[in-house]
Amino acid sequence: MRLEKHVRKRLLRPTLRSLINLCAVQGISLGDMLNAPWESSCPRLFDDWIGFRYWPLPSVMKAKHIYAATRVVQEFMEMGPLYIPPASLLIRSLGVPAAAVLDANPVSAELYQKKYFKQGNRHELKVLGIGYRTALTYLHRPNIEDQFVIDMICDATRLNRSFSMRVVDGARKAMSVLSAERLSCYFAGLGDRDAVEWVVDKWSQLAYIPKSAFTFEEET
Repeated sequence: MRLEKHVRKRLLRPTLRSLINLCAVQGISLGDMLNAPWESSCPRLFDDWIGFRYWPLPSVMKAKHIYAATRVVQEFMEMGPLYIPPASLLIRSLGVPAAAVLDANPVSAELYQKKYFKQGNRHELKVLGIGYRTALTYLHRPNIEDQFVIDMICDATRLNRSFSMRVVDGARKAMSVLSAERLSCYFAGLGDRDAVEWVVDKWSQLAYIPKSAFTFEEET
């Protein structure tokens, strides 16, 4: 009933990721899902499906890290940073792949990716990423001034001062949402059982496919 409610609200179109996630949770093959979507999604699947293999639930710590990573991305965007680093760089200290954030919060993750790629072409994004790493290296030092960090970024990347200032702004705001104090609040925001249920619920929202979604007229 909860999944049906999400479907009626969101009407998500199926993606390869969502199909794989659903099959993993249900313990079936992709062929089973495509050939018999309703039968393979029925509540009695766990008792009756032949060859059933259940995909293990995430550990409590992994679930909490995924939850924390989604909070980091969301709050970082709300701060309006002048530079947005690759999502993998932003959350790397949490040991969570960017795909996990996409699965848990596809709307925020998609918005993040769009804003990131608007910042330049492939080469420019690479240079900005080097500047971001440089900024983090120096900003973690006590009593460091932004002016000094901007100079270091300019020397390392040949970026002009305007772009270097934007990178420093993004790095400082990233450090803010990743502070030990904020992370402790994120981890304390969900109990052990709630964290696992939260992740499974997010996976279910992404994976559940309504009958109407099995029309692929616009896809090639």
